[in-house]
Amino acid sequence: MHRRGRGGDGRLLLGFTEQAVYPIVAVPNLDDYQTNPRALALAERFNALYSLMLRSLEHSFQKGEGFHRLFFEHVVPIMHQHLPNLAVHLMQTPIWKEGSGNIGPNAAPTWQYDKRSLKEQLKGFETLTHAVEKDLRKGKKALLQRGADTAASRDQALLQTLQQVTAHVARIEETSTRLGLHL
Repeated sequence: MHRRGRGGDGRLLLGFTEQAVYPIVAVPNLDDYQTNPRALALAERFNALYSLMLRSLEHSFQKGEGFHRLFFEHVVPIMHQHLPNLAVHLMQTPIWKEGSGNIGPNAAPTWQYDKRSLKEQLKGFETLTHAVEKDLRKGKKALLQRGADTAASRDQALLQTLQQVTAHVARIEETSTRLGLHL
């Protein structure tokens, strides 16, 4: 959560709260996430969505009916909603399976281009969403018994983000098919 305002001299002041600072690794690398499947899967999904955004952006500048809609209906929500939300969840996820998201080191986006097809990427989002749902069902009782409501609420927020992203990627796939694109 960032707080913004203006100082007495009119300069723009940017502040922050401690909740918006995450103990991430200095140089994000997928190889460092191998011990935590959740961190690895989130980083790969972030890269997939980032790559899909780049391909959609490229196609949105083509001439023809429907191509301009790619930008407003697909690229803008990825840029302003889905990528930032996935990044926050990633930065709250430790790189080690038994690590703590509060202590770190936590994962971070690696910004790598993913060449896999849209169908493969959609399957990846669906798989991760189902895994988080399963973890929530399995672990919710234990988490609540231990009083770890923060972890449960983080997982619930992650699940909601993944459901939104998966639905959005499915809509992109429909649009891509309709326009004859290979995203």
